[in-house]
Amino acid sequence: PRDVTEPRELVVCSLEAWDDVWRRNQFFVDALLAEDEMLRVLFLEPPADPLHDVLSRRWPARPRWRRQGATGRLRVFRPLKPLPRRLGRASDRVILRQAAWAVGAAGFSRPTLWLNDLTYAPLLVSTDWPSVYDATDDWLLAPLPSREIARLTDLERLALEHADEVVVCSPALVASRGAARAVTLVPNGVDADHFRRPRSRPADLPRSEER
Repeated sequence: PRDVTEPRELVVCSLEAWDDVWRRNQFFVDALLAEDEMLRVLFLEPPADPLHDVLSRRWPARPRWRRQGATGRLRVFRPLKPLPRRLGRASDRVILRQAAWAVGAAGFSRPTLWLNDLTYAPLLVSTDWPSVYDATDDWLLAPLPSREIARLTDLERLALEHADEVVVCSPALVASRGAARAVTLVPNGVDADHFRRPRSRPADLPRSEER
């Protein structure tokens, strides 16, 4: 039987940042933390890509490490993407090493891995962590460069072969990803109450014109 006094650990490899716009990953994590007071979560955001930001004429994002929420049980880490992926897989290897550092810095020993960003799929092979692959989009159908499609194809094959559980959000993904293995459908939903609560205007929006 499970020791209910033992802290439980979850690493979420997210395609979305933990910001003011809540989506699937944040709602799930928030619900899990509310349900289990012994749970601790490390939320891995998409990596900062300062070179791409500069080329896009944006202020470059930086890596960051922070605690989120009042309980301190949620930590958020944004790694650094040092090189463009067109130069090879070296950039992904650096991101994986940063993820391993963050797991150690959080004090986790054998967390459950929640894989949403396929960049982290090699962790399914390099660790013995229990794992879930949460497939929320079919990126293989996206209008991406051929090298990126090849990269994602290899990583998803890894995820489908090695994840302990596979969760999908649509019947189409049940049909495509469930052809070779068992998958579980968890559809997306809306927390209407969350969006009804008044919030301050985001600082990055332009000023509204007075009428």
